[in-house]
Amino acid sequence: MRYFFAATLCAVGLAATSTAAAQASAAPRLMGRDASGVRGISEIDVVSGEPLEWLGGEINPFELSGLAWSGSWLYLLELLPNQSTHLRRVNPADGAVEYVAPLTGGFPGVVGFCSNPVTGQLLGLTSPVSSFAQLVEIDPQSGAVSVLVGFVSGWQGSVKSLAIDPIETCWFITRGQSLYRLDLTNGVAQFHGFVAGLPSQFVANAAVVAMAAQSTSTLYAYVQTGASQTIQSGLFRIDIATLTATRLSDTLTAGLTFAPGVNALNYCSAKTNSLGCTPSIGAHGYASVSAVEGLDVWGSNALNNSSGLLLFGASGRNTLPWNGGTLCVKPPLVRTPLRSSGGDPWPAQNCSGRWALDLNSTLASTPGYPAGTTLDLQWFGRDPGLAPPANYQLSDGLELTLRP
Repeated sequence: MRYFFAATLCAVGLAATSTAAAQASAAPRLMGRDASGVRGISEIDVVSGEPLEWLGGEINPFELSGLAWSGSWLYLLELLPNQSTHLRRVNPADGAVEYVAPLTGGFPGVVGFCSNPVTGQLLGLTSPVSSFAQLVEIDPQSGAVSVLVGFVSGWQGSVKSLAIDPIETCWFITRGQSLYRLDLTNGVAQFHGFVAGLPSQFVANAAVVAMAAQSTSTLYAYVQTGASQTIQSGLFRIDIATLTATRLSDTLTAGLTFAPGVNALNYCSAKTNSLGCTPSIGAHGYASVSAVEGLDVWGSNALNNSSGLLLFGASGRNTLPWNGGTLCVKPPLVRTPLRSSGGDPWPAQNCSGRWALDLNSTLASTPGYPAGTTLDLQWFGRDPGLAPPANYQLSDGLELTLRP
């Protein structure tokens, strides 16, 4: 179930890319995990710090460690009452949680759970004492733990979270305000500076329990303070260059990570409708063959209160002249049921219409499209303001690849 709102331990920084043709990959999405474990995961607005949409996928609220992106999945660690640690993965499309395996290798606990955005490795620290730990890698398939660096040192205070940026610089914060850089090759940590604006361990009993690296210049951190303190817990954005932090919200999260945006490419040309507008196709979420929801596909700038449907197929792109415009999808085509674009009510006539559907839900009832399949999509609707046989609206095309 998806819960909409007006809104771990290590996190990756993922850079968005684009082409001259159109959007090749949407901006990376900041993902957080509900500290209570009840509401699952959510995308978090990077400006306001508020959750945008809880994806359900209830996670047992035991001792939870981190949130990390690797391959096509979100991963987290769970420490059970019997002190065993287990690896789980979460489908980013609908929040469904799958059990992977217990951690093996003789390590009772791992903190700072995160992933390297360059290599995709799942990493963490063995329960560090003050100034000493081991850097370990966790196999995402088996849960096997292996040591990468046997002696990690160079800081004061306790480490609870790590964040690795796009150039493999690893960051962590101790004592609420002390920012360190950790060399992943030799395990040596170096003090970077005190972050102004973060609650101090000595004043508010503060600890940074979740971090994410948006880029080489910006970190996000969830800071937890003592229950009796007047300084509030919350989500902060940190400017690494100026060593300043801005509190964004009181969102409670047990893990943070940046995940790729919609890997979709707009192509082809939309047809101008009878009011001079060009319908545009877009998407948000993740295209997943194992999810039953989680990929919103829309056609905006359409005539209000007009009927339309989504065309899609797996045979590639097309540039065929069709109904006064261009058919952007090569047959054979799947046509979804008609739906209204809504928008301003009659008698208004404008381009406030917007068709929308959840493509994952559609694919769940349309078998035959395995993971790795590339789909091409286009919105097609009626336009009573144009003379037959060209009395139709056509959006541009959108191409995306299905994840597991």
